[in-house]
Amino acid sequence: MTPDRDRLDAAFVAAYDELRRVAAHLQHQDPRATFDPTGLVNEAWIKLSRSPELADTSPLHFKRIAVRAMRQVLVESARRRHS
Repeated sequence: MTPDRDRLDAAFVAAYDELRRVAAHLQHQDPRATFDPTGLVNEAWIKLSRSPELADTSPLHFKRIAVRAMRQVLVESARRRHS
């Protein structure tokens, strides 16, 4: 792995518990959501893992980007359900 990818992995591990709490809250807001909190965080990680340059962001900025990725996953899932 590259140093950027290692730092990105470390940022994700550091934020994981908080991201699961946010994912659980998002799921609670929309009971029709098809993802459980762990699945939602993992799907967001798949999106984020393609951008190792995110490792250079602050922990707060990384969490905000990860939450945005989770919302994008939920929106994409809802669009697929309704199409």
